[in-house]
Amino acid sequence: MTKKIEIFKTNIKKQYAPFVIQEMREHFPTCSISIDMQDRDKVLRVENKKGNVEPTQVINLLKKRNFSCEVLND
Repeated sequence: MTKKIEIFKTNIKKQYAPFVIQEMREHFPTCSISIDMQDRDKVLRVENKKGNVEPTQVINLLKKRNFSCEVLND
């Protein structure tokens, strides 16, 4: 099931966060993207203002960059 907002647990390092966000914005231009670097799970929040977020697309993009990424359940 797809939703307008998805929350992911990642292992993104602080020095890579700006690059990850920039690349994600290029791939998902209708989405608002943020990473909470203060959280131990390096929480990635993706909100699509014009549709749904497809979790597998986000996960696959990050895995191609050698980051772990999994959906955090509600």
